[in-house]
Amino acid sequence: MDLRHWDNRIELMKRMAEASGRDLFLALARGKLSGLQLRSSAFRCIRCDHSDACRKLLESSERVTAVPQFCANKAVFDALPPLQSEVRDFRSVLP
Repeated sequence: MDLRHWDNRIELMKRMAEASGRDLFLALARGKLSGLQLRSSAFRCIRCDHSDACRKLLESSERVTAVPQFCANKAVFDALPPLQSEVRDFRSVLP
């Protein structure tokens, strides 16, 4: 396993999160996701056996209505608030 493999898998993880309306790094910055959770998510994706299905899904659609059952990080992504709700929450505190 070389670094390109790791980079490709991390990119898939980021794309799946974005396709489901989540931003992992924004969640990290806002304290909704810890560094350990992000690292664990990356390792789950690196070891995942479903990268071909993941890649095909992401190539066929920019958005997914739900994170697929085969995704090793489904529980993590589902636990994060969608970006739209984050924006709404932020706007609700503006004068």
